[in-house]
Amino acid sequence: VPDEMGMLSSLKLLQLTVASLEGGLPDFSGTSLEQLDVSYCGLDGDISFLSNLPPSIRHVNAQFNHFTGSLPANIGDLTLLKNLILYSNDISGEIPSTIGGMASLENLQLGANSITGRVPDEMGMLSSLKLLQLTVASLEGGLPDFSGTSLEQLDVSYCGLDGDISFLSNL
Repeated sequence: VPDEMGMLSSLKLLQLTVASLEGGLPDFSGTSLEQLDVSYCGLDGDISFLSNLPPSIRHVNAQFNHFTGSLPANIGDLTLLKNLILYSNDISGEIPSTIGGMASLENLQLGANSITGRVPDEMGMLSSLKLLQLTVASLEGGLPDFSGTSLEQLDVSYCGLDGDISFLSNL
């Protein structure tokens, strides 16, 4: 994806699905991007591209690529983001606690990556969260109490989690 795409200040939608692309993504912070869909493209590079998205972003689908690195600590600054779909990449590290700042987040899919550590308690404060998918990860501990969310679908299969799940009766 050419760096010049990041200079298109009026760009609101970029959809490049099922394409044979190379490299990473440019800095989109100077755009008006609301929707980014680069699923099934073979892209690589660092997942830190999330740090270079404009505050207007509402939808990111980058599943089935080869993005690496850890989710950026400032991910919570994406307060209008409703859908974050990063399924099946090479993302590693822990889910940052700042994810609790993503007030509009409804759909979070991080499965089939190399996510480790605990599921942050702050995720239980995502009142708009409807779908959480963390399958095939090396997580530890239990889940936060999601009773304050709008959770409708939860998939944490093959994660190694343990702990109390009595909160599920309140969903």
